[in-house]
Amino acid sequence: MNESAGKNRSGRTRKANLWLRTALVQAAQAGSRSPTFLGERFRRLIVRVGRNKAALAVAHSILLAIYRLLKDGVD
Repeated sequence: MNESAGKNRSGRTRKANLWLRTALVQAAQAGSRSPTFLGERFRRLIVRVGRNKAALAVAHSILLAIYRLLKDGVD
């Protein structure tokens, strides 16, 4: 349960493209062994939330980075 200001939020993720999610989680897990920002973030999150949720959180960060690159038209 995630509580903030008396609000109860579900810890479940929404249904989405399973293939995309799998690819992003695999990328996050592969990047966990690198000395990059995302690798460090993964290792910090493992301590607090566990390996699977950390992988999903880093996968979400990767997805946001891709979205911003595509949206802003960065080459």
